[in-house]
Amino acid sequence: MFCSDDSGVEIFSKKVNYQIKINKRENDVTLSNIDVYIFNNTHQNSKTSIFALTYKPSVNNLGEVSDISNDLKNHNCEIHFDTKTQLLKDFISEHIFFGNKFSDGKTSLEQYSGNRFKNYLVIDFEKDLIDRDQLLYELGTSSMLGTIENDTIHAPSTSYVKTILENKISCFKNYECLTLLDSFTVIGTNNYDENHVHTHSTWNDIYFSIYIFNLYVKCSLQIFLNDFTSNPMVKRKEFQEFYNKYYFRKISYNFLPNEIFKRISDSLEIEDDLDFSMF
Repeated sequence: MFCSDDSGVEIFSKKVNYQIKINKRENDVTLSNIDVYIFNNTHQNSKTSIFALTYKPSVNNLGEVSDISNDLKNHNCEIHFDTKTQLLKDFISEHIFFGNKFSDGKTSLEQYSGNRFKNYLVIDFEKDLIDRDQLLYELGTSSMLGTIENDTIHAPSTSYVKTILENKISCFKNYECLTLLDSFTVIGTNNYDENHVHTHSTWNDIYFSIYIFNLYVKCSLQIFLNDFTSNPMVKRKEFQEFYNKYYFRKISYNFLPNEIFKRISDSLEIEDDLDFSMF
């Protein structure tokens, strides 16, 4: 999926150490890594770029992680950095993309991306003492912690929670995942140790790349659907080239990457978009 030739994907990574304060909650986070995936669209003259920011909380507890992951999804989240208060989207444009804006434009890609980021979140515990289903729902849907347990008027219905958790991936006892339209959440025990090269790189590189790839396919299909009527014959040819190159049923000889790949694709409703495009 990420071949290195001219028809594949260029990946650029940079380690940083930006200390950011979220004004609304007074939470401090560290922006530790920036990754940019540039897809060479052989079916078009343009390229599609997806960027990823890695944040680390200053306080390592669930409440902090929940607040940060919810706040930093919003382009208009107000932050304080280097004596200056500004919106998150302006900070990214100024300090990461050298003044180039990634939002507020009129291209099809920008219209699809909207004003909220996606969340890829991995939570790891030393001991399994939590209700994973409850936490998966609350973190995956950006709900307040305790929403289900407190059972207030704003709590989700039992049937809705059950519907959301149908997207859960549960292959092994040490972790479970929940894949939704705008988030991918993993909760486990001794599953994501930065000092353990294999487990860390599996989630940080391999499975994250699967998530990025599916986001690219999703946004590309949305662009085709939105622009199709502008020139149907040309768009049909472009779509066929895109489909031949990027549509996969299987991506691995191993079952788990295929399972994660399929479930992410299902949650993004990629097959529905494909059916509509091909029709």
